Amino acid sequence: MPRFYFHLWTPIGVNKDHVGCEFASLEVAYLDAFDAIGTMTVDLMRQKANPRQYGFEITDVTGKTLFDLPFAEYLDQGRRSVVPPTSVGMQRTADELRRRQEAAAHALLRYRTLQIALEEQRAALQENLADTKRLLGEAQRFLVAFQPFRCV
Repeated sequence: MPRFYFHLWTPIGVNKDHVGCEFASLEVAYLDAFDAIGTMTVDLMRQKANPRQYGFEITDVTGKTLFDLPFAEYLDQGRRSVVPPTSVGMQRTADELRRRQEAAAHALLRYRTLQIALEEQRAALQENLADTKRLLGEAQRFLVAFQPFRCV
């Protein structure tokens, strides 16, 4: 099984893991580290330390970084962003909303215009079909009335 090393970031530096642990896959190693964050967070808070300043760097035996796992990722799971909107950001959002409303209104107007045009075309086609049927009926009556003479 592959060996993974869990180096711990702290506010004062990195605590290197020189022993490592064997796991069936990187995913299993990640999940184990993710679970460990819960326990470590409780311990850090008891020590009056901010767990958001901590994280794991998961490496392989060659020292190649495979994952960075900040404790904040664990702590923020399921939360929405709490970044307050700025007036500039709110103005951009309002401008974008206004632009989309105008585009939607234009699209609706175009849809209704096309719907009316389509209905007019359908009505005209129905008239043409009725005229064509009437003319075919007249042509058939004409042919029956004026059949050429037959030679016996």
